[in-house]
Amino acid sequence: MHSDRNFYFADTDAQRYMMVVSPGNGGMLGIGTNGPPERPFHVRSSIADWQARFQNDSATANVYLAHGSGFGMHVRTDTAVTTNYLLELYNGTQGGSLVRVATSGDTVIAKSLTVAGAIIPSVGNSAAKGIQFPSNPGGGGGDEAFIRYYPVTGETCKLMIGINNDPEDTIGFLQAGAERMTVGPGWVDVTAEGNPLRFTSAWSGSPDGAGVTNRSEISNDTGTYKTLMLVGNKSSGTRRVSVWDRLEVNGTFWVNSVQRFDLAEVTPARAGDQLEQGDVVVIDRDHGLRVCRSTRPYDAAAYGVVSSYHQAAMVIGGFGGPEEMTQAADRRPIALVGRVTVKVCSESGPLRAGDLLTTSSIPGHAMRCAEPGAHPGAIIGKALESFTGQTGTVTALVTLQ
Repeated sequence: MHSDRNFYFADTDAQRYMMVVSPGNGGMLGIGTNGPPERPFHVRSSIADWQARFQNDSATANVYLAHGSGFGMHVRTDTAVTTNYLLELYNGTQGGSLVRVATSGDTVIAKSLTVAGAIIPSVGNSAAKGIQFPSNPGGGGGDEAFIRYYPVTGETCKLMIGINNDPEDTIGFLQAGAERMTVGPGWVDVTAEGNPLRFTSAWSGSPDGAGVTNRSEISNDTGTYKTLMLVGNKSSGTRRVSVWDRLEVNGTFWVNSVQRFDLAEVTPARAGDQLEQGDVVVIDRDHGLRVCRSTRPYDAAAYGVVSSYHQAAMVIGGFGGPEEMTQAADRRPIALVGRVTVKVCSESGPLRAGDLLTTSSIPGHAMRCAEPGAHPGAIIGKALESFTGQTGTVTALVTLQ
């Protein structure tokens, strides 16, 4: 025992003590120290390898501590030791390193991680903050995905879920085994029961895809069409949008379509007449509240001209859509105002543009009204084209008089 009450075991040729046992501070042990140990267990060595190793008899469990190059600790199930980690937990029967904390680069956890408390990632908008997923999972370069939370201005913060590099990359949100929302380049699909509604910044044509009948689209198009577009699905055969409740238009109501010029009302009709576009119709005197094909000249019961669901710019009074109503022989769209195609004949002479039209003896055909003042209530419209044949069609302006 030395005079300082420590036990020293030394090699006289060495500059360090082989072992020092100190009874102070509850007992301390030093190995290779220059003096009394500074910690309860103090090991010091000048060799450039691991300073301490604990192992079982078969060397299948090893703990290495304090490498001479500054590395920390390795816990392994074999005798091989790498020296470039601050901490490594290794199991040779479970695929190698389970946890690696490197002196530079990423910390790697090779197995599933169960956390009993909250996971609190760092705050910020950079690749070093938040949750960053492995890059380039499909090969190539520059691909990244992340979740970040960061302040924008003052207390205003943003939670960002991002994916970068390839324009075809998408973000999907899964619920109950199905993808309910997909974010793509310039569009967002929201899917309910397999029917996607796409939101876009430019009309994508999604509802018109080959074989597609269940897609619709809302496009805030500022390029080609410069409007907010509501485009329906084609489950009924053609694209269709329906408004079930009151529609208020606080501005101009504009119908923009090719060759659609009249306002038509779906009107009860005599089914046996099998009315078609261009037929002139009158009030059915035998039934009332319905129309039938005209059969006599200058009929004061004149009602109008049969339009079509492809000709009318607006149809009112319908029950269902045009697909359903087209098949209904007892209800036909009758033009109330506007330009329509009308069947005509030369019974009272050839037509000139501007002539008033009335009923004729040829069923469903109009003719020139020679004496308008003599036949009040029999005028159905005004010819917008001339006609010199026997029977045919012209464009007329519906103006009941």
